[in-house]
This record gives sequence, C-alpha cells and structure tokens, in this order.
Amino acid sequence: MKKLLLFFIFSSKLIQGQEITIDFLNSMDANIYSQIVASSFGDLDNDKVDELLLVVNKLASTLDNIPRNIILLKKKKGSWVKWQESSTEILGSGEGGVMGDPFEDAYIEDNEIHISHSGGSRWRWSYHHTYSFRKNLFLLKSYYSYWGALCESKNEVIFNLISGVGHYCVDVEECPEGFGDNSYMKESLPLKEDFIQANLFIDLFSKKDSIYTITTPLNNSFTLPR
Repeated sequence: MKKLLLFFIFSSKLIQGQEITIDFLNSMDANIYSQIVASSFGDLDNDKVDELLLVVNKLASTLDNIPRNIILLKKKKGSWVKWQESSTEILGSGEGGVMGDPFEDAYIEDNEIHISHSGGSRWRWSYHHTYSFRKNLFLLKSYYSYWGALCESKNEVIFNLISGVGHYCVDVEECPEGFGDNSYMKESLPLKEDFIQANLFIDLFSKKDSIYTITTPLNNSFTLPR
C-alpha cells in the first residue's frame, strides 16, 4: 500500500508539471520564450495553495548571452495564470565569465524565493538572494555574497534586510598545497565589521533595473545587484 501511495503522489506531480510548457507560456506572451530552465512549487503568500516559479530563457538573436525571466504563476479556477514576472533578477547565460552560465538555482522553500548565481575565472564570485512576501510585495529578505581568489583576499557579506543588520569581512583565501604562501597577508587581515542599514526595501518584481550600493562605517562598500 505504501509503495502504491508514493507512486500516486509522484504521478500527480508529473501531471501537474506537464501543464506548463513553452507553448503554454507563449500563448500568454506571443512567442517570447524558448526554454524552461528551472521550476519549483510552493506557497508564497500563505493562502495554503502552491504557486509555481519558473525561470525561462527568452528568444535571442545570439546564443552568447540568452536573457532570462523569472515568472510566478497562480492557480485560479483550476488554471494557471501569470501573477508576477521580472527580467532583471536572473542573469543572462553569458554573464558568468570564464566559468560559463552563472545561473545556479531558483526555488521556493519555507514560503520564500531563493535565487543563486556564481561566476568568474581566477577571481570568483557568488551571491544568494532570498525574497519573502511582505506588504504585498516580494521584498529582499537576506543577501549573501562572496568575491575572492585562491592565495588572495576574499570578501564576504551577510546582510539581513529585515533586521537591517549586516556583516562585512575581508579575509585571506587559503592557498592549496604547492600554490604559494600568503601568510604575509594574515598580519593585517581579517577585517571585520558589523553595520546597520535600516529601511531598505528592494522588490524582486520592481520595473526598475537598479543597483544599490551600500557603504559600511569603515568606508567599505558592496552592491546589491538587480
């Protein structure tokens, strides 16, 4: 009986997922999408009904940098309808540098939207955004970023926008064995500081393509890319 129940649940998810195709999305927006690259179900607005998150490739004249949108769909009277869409949050396929496609994941968990990117070459970067539904908007809740290279310095930022509390750190990235010696850098690092940046509201589905620069008390700065 348990095996039969698991099979039924798995089949239901497959059927649910098959309702959303590129043709279905293009019927809403006149053939502007080419591929679904990520999908996730979850209740975002606490109405006890799952929404559907999609990351989609848009049709492009070149394959060097395919633009992407993030779309939210809601179920209304048994049919999926578009709820929200943004063309600014998901990086294009060519924006990861030597590392290639920067998009890692986008999913719903614990009523929140999680989005991750990474890229670079010798100097590598990554960041993770978490958005929650507040004040009828999908507002940035937390942000993590990393920038660094082996045997060089690394910058890490952890920023909770709800509390306004941030942590900024410049430290030393370890050298793999045989790659050199960066012990001289450890005399002046790490440099750590906490800061407060209150009342900053960044909406995932804002129509503006903005970059917010945050300056810490010790005059270090980082950006919140959109």
